[in-house]
Amino acid sequence: MEEKAIKNINTKTKDLILPAVAMRGLVCFPRFVMHFDVAREMSVKAVEAALKNDRLVFLTAQKDVYVEEPQEKDLYNIGVVAEIRQTLKTPDNVMRVLVEGLYRAKIKETVNENGMFVCTVKKLPDYSREKPDPVDLTAIMRSIKDIFETYGELVPRMPKELINSIMCQNDPYKLFENIAYNMNLDFQDKQMLLEESNILSKLGMLYANIVHEVEVLEIEKQIHDEVRSNLDKNQREYYLREQM
Repeated sequence: MEEKAIKNINTKTKDLILPAVAMRGLVCFPRFVMHFDVAREMSVKAVEAALKNDRLVFLTAQKDVYVEEPQEKDLYNIGVVAEIRQTLKTPDNVMRVLVEGLYRAKIKETVNENGMFVCTVKKLPDYSREKPDPVDLTAIMRSIKDIFETYGELVPRMPKELINSIMCQNDPYKLFENIAYNMNLDFQDKQMLLEESNILSKLGMLYANIVHEVEVLEIEKQIHDEVRSNLDKNQREYYLREQM
C-alpha cells in the first residue's frame, strides 16, 4: 500500500483506510475535543501521514498501557475517527496533538505499513436507532442527576456551571456526553461506554460508574478526616506537654 492510499475510501465497501494511533490510557469520543502527546515513532508517523492527507486519523485505545510495541491483537476494535486540529513539537521531541472526534468506527483490517498502523475501518452510528422506553429513560436520567450531584459535592473545584448544566439537561444524549466527557474515569470504563450504542444501556453503565466513583471518594474523605483528626489530636497533646 502506497502512502497515497491511506486517505482513500475502499470503492467496494466504502470503508475508510486511515493511519491509526494506539492510545495509551486514553479514549476519544465523537464530538469530543482532546489533546494528547505522542512520542512513539509509529504514532508520530501516523499523525504526520494524516497531516499530509486529509488530517483524519483513527484513534483506538490499546488494551495494556504497558505494551511498548503494540500489535493488532493489542488494540480495541472500536475507536473514533478524528480530525487533527493542531500539532506542536515540544523541545524534547514530543508531538502534542489536538483532535476532535468525529464518529465511531470499527476496525476491519490492520496492517503495519512503513512502521505505522494503517486501519481499514467501518463507520458506526454514534447511537442505535432503537427507541428506549420513556419511563425507563426518565428514571435513569433522574438517578444519574441525583448521584452526579453527590459526586460534584465530593470533587474539589468541580465547576458549578457544569453541575447546573447537567441538572437542567433534559436531552438524554447530551446528558450522557456532558458527564462522560468530563468525568475522570478509567480508560477501560470509557472504552465500554464508547462501544455501547444503546442510550439506555449507556446511561445505565454511566450511572454504575458514578456510583462507584462516589463510593471511592467517600472512603477517601473518611480516611482523610480520620488522619486529620489524629494529627490535630497529636498536635494538641504535644502542645499541652510543652506547656507543662
